[in-house]
Amino acid sequence: MACLFIGTLTGVAYEWFMKLPASSIKTWANLKKLFLARLFEDDTEITVPTLLVAKQKKGESIKTFVKRFRSMALHCPSGITQSMLVETCHHNMQTFLLTQIGVVKYRTWKQLVLQGEQAEEIVARVRAEEKDSKPRPEKPM
Repeated sequence: MACLFIGTLTGVAYEWFMKLPASSIKTWANLKKLFLARLFEDDTEITVPTLLVAKQKKGESIKTFVKRFRSMALHCPSGITQSMLVETCHHNMQTFLLTQIGVVKYRTWKQLVLQGEQAEEIVARVRAEEKDSKPRPEKPM
């Protein structure tokens, strides 16, 4: 049963499983307990309003934010479509990245992450250029 179950895992659940130490699961009961504890049994109730206010933190990369948002979305009991979740995540990104990405509709997490990472690179490059172009104070002789 464990082998069949593992074959059905995708996304965050599969990533969680792959990070488990080798030979750490001995029985079906053990796998079930770990899986439910990690992915479903949490005291924090995740609702649509919770997802709407889940903003990207300062200094948090796009990849980390999307991963955190997707993990929260797994705990949300409502039947929100993936495209709606992706769009909500997109709107919750930091403003400086949204200005680079624009208003394009993303349908998949992968598209969102790729565009977000490109926007991060552009922002980093602009900031570096701004830093280099600032006049440096001259040292007195």
